[in-house]
Amino acid sequence: MSSPKPKITFLVGAGLVYDAGLPLSNDLTKKFREHLSEQVESNAKGNHALHLQVYRFLVGGIRYQQGVLNRDPDGPVNIEQLATAALRLKSRLDSPLAPYVSGWNQKLVELEMMQDGLLSDFLEAIYSRLNSWLTVDDPSKIAYLARLSDFKGIGEDVDVFSLNYDLCIERALSEHSHSFVNGFTDNGWTPKEFQSADMRLFKMHGSLDWVEDDVHGICSVTVPRHKFADDFEGQKPPLLIFGTDAKLTGKEPFLTLLHSFSSRLHDSDVLIVVGYSFQDDYLNEIIEQRMNRNTRLKIIVVSPKATDGIRRVKFLAGSPRVKAIDAGAKTALNDGLLLKACRDVTATQKDESPF
Repeated sequence: MSSPKPKITFLVGAGLVYDAGLPLSNDLTKKFREHLSEQVESNAKGNHALHLQVYRFLVGGIRYQQGVLNRDPDGPVNIEQLATAALRLKSRLDSPLAPYVSGWNQKLVELEMMQDGLLSDFLEAIYSRLNSWLTVDDPSKIAYLARLSDFKGIGEDVDVFSLNYDLCIERALSEHSHSFVNGFTDNGWTPKEFQSADMRLFKMHGSLDWVEDDVHGICSVTVPRHKFADDFEGQKPPLLIFGTDAKLTGKEPFLTLLHSFSSRLHDSDVLIVVGYSFQDDYLNEIIEQRMNRNTRLKIIVVSPKATDGIRRVKFLAGSPRVKAIDAGAKTALNDGLLLKACRDVTATQKDESPF
């Protein structure tokens, strides 16, 4: 009787598509600042000067908080931190802490007096730039991502949980005629699609081609394209969350996607982490809990400095169940380093089995 194939799960972050030329999260913040500065200098139409003031105010607040928490205030500020600060301040009166705050920062009050809906407009400015910054025009630059389908040859099925907003994985798999499901059909969000496929893509932080329409609900306008996408495309910002925002993960599709990640790790044999820097405390807690409960689970971490990164994560450091591949995603996939490591890990698991 042959042994069952292992269950393989991927968790991928911005480092997965860095080799395709896409910016990391910290780089997006820099690009947004440069965009605002260029628009101000060229006297372009719009509220760019005011948005630049908001940008500086928010970044200053983020750095101040890092210092209060005895963390390095000179470290980079990523786009998730920037957008989350704007989102939280925009809805600050809904916070249960609001009744206990005697007053908000005077600068924030002054900025908001200059324009109604300022923070909403600021967030819209971020959304409007993401699509151009996170798009790769040359298919050859993302071809290495199609190698993710190679793991179907050694696994029972393959689940890819992505923290990225871009469409690089979808495009690469489609360009090379590899089938997958992402929970959508041309009728919209249909999570039961995940039940009948050997390769599944779960975009836990949303996607640039997702929108929530008042009539048709949660839809994709690209992969796959909703049958009524012409009626609503471009009318609303993409459906995204910046980091694991606890308020938003209770909504669909994010509730299903996050629950699927936790459930999948309960049954997985291998978790392959590519281009994720373990900066999300909420996700880290899920991974740590599943490592403790699922003693079969082995973890492979892929990044140019994977070994150093593992040492900085308490629940990974020193664990014999964790393996590092110190290489970029493109090299690890194209040169077969990751496929070989996965085969080695799963072979070891079979040897360790008492049956």
